[in-house]
Amino acid sequence: QWLFNTQSTQPGQAQRAEFAAPPVIAEGLGIFYWFTGADGSIFWDDWDALTPNAPVVPGRENLDNNRHYACYEHYIHGLWRLFKHHGDMFVGGEQYLNEQTECSYDGGRTWYRLNANALKRSGLPMARAIVKDNQILIAATQPYARADKQTSVQVRYVQNGYRFYTTINLNGDEIYLGRATMPTGNGPYIASATQLPVATPPSGGGGSGNLAATVVSYNCQTGAIVFGKTGGNGSTTEYMSVGITGWTTNPNVQIGAGLRSDPKTITVNVRQNGVEGAPIVFDMKGYCTGNVPLPTPPPTNPTPPVTPTPPSGPFSATVVSYNCQTGAIVFGRNGGSSNATTEYMSVGITGWTTNGNIIIDGGLKSDPKLITVNVRQNGVEGSPFLFDMKGYCNGNPNPPTPPVTTPPIVTPPPTTTPPPTNPPTGGALTATVVSYDCQTGTITFGKTGGTSASTEYMAIGVTGWTPNSTFVLDGGLRADPKTITIHVRQNGSPGTPYTFDMKAYCSGTTPLPTPPAPTPPPVTTPPVVTPPAPTPTGPCGSPANTVGQPFQVTGVKDVNCQNGSFRVVTTGGNGSGINYANLVGLSNNDPANCQRILDNPDLVRAVNNPTSDIGIFQIRVTQNGTTSNTFSFNFKQYCTGSARVAREALADLNVTVYGNPTLENWVDVKVENVLNEAVRLRVVEGAGRVVGQQFVEPSGNTVRQRISIDGAGGILLLQVSTPTRTKTVKLLKQ
Repeated sequence: QWLFNTQSTQPGQAQRAEFAAPPVIAEGLGIFYWFTGADGSIFWDDWDALTPNAPVVPGRENLDNNRHYACYEHYIHGLWRLFKHHGDMFVGGEQYLNEQTECSYDGGRTWYRLNANALKRSGLPMARAIVKDNQILIAATQPYARADKQTSVQVRYVQNGYRFYTTINLNGDEIYLGRATMPTGNGPYIASATQLPVATPPSGGGGSGNLAATVVSYNCQTGAIVFGKTGGNGSTTEYMSVGITGWTTNPNVQIGAGLRSDPKTITVNVRQNGVEGAPIVFDMKGYCTGNVPLPTPPPTNPTPPVTPTPPSGPFSATVVSYNCQTGAIVFGRNGGSSNATTEYMSVGITGWTTNGNIIIDGGLKSDPKLITVNVRQNGVEGSPFLFDMKGYCNGNPNPPTPPVTTPPIVTPPPTTTPPPTNPPTGGALTATVVSYDCQTGTITFGKTGGTSASTEYMAIGVTGWTPNSTFVLDGGLRADPKTITIHVRQNGSPGTPYTFDMKAYCSGTTPLPTPPAPTPPPVTTPPVVTPPAPTPTGPCGSPANTVGQPFQVTGVKDVNCQNGSFRVVTTGGNGSGINYANLVGLSNNDPANCQRILDNPDLVRAVNNPTSDIGIFQIRVTQNGTTSNTFSFNFKQYCTGSARVAREALADLNVTVYGNPTLENWVDVKVENVLNEAVRLRVVEGAGRVVGQQFVEPSGNTVRQRISIDGAGGILLLQVSTPTRTKTVKLLKQ
């Protein structure tokens, strides 16, 4: 281990190792390194001739004998704290949880197992645990926190019959170390801690029986597993198992081939109304070898089904809670039907989903804005809710209180300009704007002409196609009003769009638009021919060899600028079907088809027009309730001529391989000129066998990645590709 920094991060270019690690880093290095399960530590230094009071050699200031070695004292202090527990915690048989340590950052609503990279990117506190019999030892810290900042994190261990929950309160960036005795049993979760502060654990799920997960059946050959529950109440039940499925109401799940062939112990979680019950641990290997029966759930007192009482008041969206530090937000609803499935959507955050628990990404969390939360049941949307993230995080200590009998506070459209109750029919279908409130951003679309059929509206940057005519524009568009175009259609046939100048209207120079009379469209306008839907050129879904890896969108391919289509490329997941729907601006007629197409000719023209104002498409997909990352695809940049010229000038990616030829089972690769495109690194042998593969989402113009070449030898081919470019480099494994 090394406790000094240098002036260069590049190999072979380090000059002066004169910067000692800060005290908290040195102390934490001693503690967290041992929490990984290391057998020992070796120090190395570039100076071994320490001489007290030696004179400073000119040009070697702050180096050699003149360097400040107090950081070693802080490192040893960390070891001293840790090894007060060596007598019974480090005697063999202890379990190092590492990134399998379960933590919650939203008061116990959601539990995560995150690696160090995910914790660093999200700015969350780190906690790691060691378990030995009924003892648990926990280390925690909030890196880079100010001295006056207080951070809270919950840790739980609910395996092997233990039911332990605790809350750790961190001051600044201190290195926390604490130990507790874990309770056992199937009753309520009551943690008994000797050195750790204890939080009130989640309750059983209502009624007289505690909610608990179980496994009803498992087929070792096919991988079909059925989750179940005992106790709880009559409300909707959701199940989750890390690496198998996210939260879902469907208890019938298919185990992927990788986990079937190498069975492990899995944990099945259960919840009702967002409150988790007791998880259960299922030993797949033990069960399939005949050594372990199906798990016996904890005994419960059965609770008769409860008929849910429908909420009163109009159907509307709300925000139940928001954590400004972690970005965890919970959407909710008022009114509506208690028997219908509720879906939520917020542009830029998530497409339509039944999961109301969302994590706001780091960019929006650090630069909070006004967001609009939409809600619907059976395709019918309720009133949206406008949530001011910045205002909430700057002063309101309590979560927003959802109204009970009234919709969220949104100024309704002025009643002085109601939509026409009997719009003309039989003429040309034309869009219009019925009303707009410049203060609240509430806008109501309307139409003239057409028929009595269902009418849908769309405005780029505001909403995709929807039968809902009332919207709340986000704060950014309200603060910088622009001209927007409203589209209208019936039975898939578009009408005449309408252009609305928001800025002119709010400044008083332009009145609300007067709808055109229902007359036939001008004969000089040629009919718009909608291009045929594309046919997929290959199978959809993630490659079989990536099943079990994190579920993510890695890029697009088969881009067709003429008909406005492209194919979404994914990796990872659990091998089940993927839902590609709910992408704003794209047709959702075939949600299982990875080949997507723009849903109207205006958008096709826009992506082929370098002066259009069409934005970047934010692509995310879902699988069994699990939402992928967001992949940004600039369709216009891809299709316009200037972008093509730029790509031709930058046709080759710049690829550098460090250590080629190599004796190692890996190589380090640097890819430059990435231009924020997703990168795939693939190593193949001459016969075509894939040796190693990595998918990388860049955060800039350069990617650095280590890729495995284990099990291969001789001449190999490294294939580096993005959605628009490919380059192949030869490797030599000696």
